[in-house]
Amino acid sequence: MRLAAAALVAVAAAALPSVAEAGIIKFGSSLNAPANKAEAHPVDAVFWANKLPGGARVSAPERGKVTTIKLKGSAVKHGSTDPVTLFHFQILHPIAGGKVKVSLTSGPFHVPVGGNQNRITTYHPVNLCAKKGDFVAFNDVGGYKAGKYPKGTPFRVFSSVPAATTNFFSKAGATGNNREFKGAPHVGEELLMRMTLATGQDAGYCRTH
Repeated sequence: MRLAAAALVAVAAAALPSVAEAGIIKFGSSLNAPANKAEAHPVDAVFWANKLPGGARVSAPERGKVTTIKLKGSAVKHGSTDPVTLFHFQILHPIAGGKVKVSLTSGPFHVPVGGNQNRITTYHPVNLCAKKGDFVAFNDVGGYKAGKYPKGTPFRVFSSVPAATTNFFSKAGATGNNREFKGAPHVGEELLMRMTLATGQDAGYCRTH
């Protein structure tokens, strides 16, 4: 009798959605390369991985929630004037014509200034949900300051890596939610950003675009 009951429980469990469908997946840069290259632009600029060494994943492999993002590098300070370090993470959804559409934008974050050039900073965005194939982007506000930062803040969160390509787009007021644009490839440049994606039940409630 007990064996029969156990068998029924096993059958019932098999009929339920598999917990194995849930999981934690990492994608993006391995963060192994040194942060030895800076990008500075006077207005809003967006960067996202197009190609990574070893064929590493550049986009979300499944639908889920981006729970943690690690960024390697820092903002470069000129003299005694502090740079503007504000940036956001964004979800970019591929659309027709090689373009992407900004689906979601995180709350504000800051890149650390100076210090260890290869420091790794961990960020925890809230409700940054992605569909399979979506890109996670680094979006800075430019940081133009007359005199010390005429080209904007130098964000040294990139590395010179021959096998990598980073897509780039910059235009004032043109990088917010629902905006569409096409990235220009920066060949030989790796965006030093690594994402952790929670999928299935591990993602909890996640309203995707």
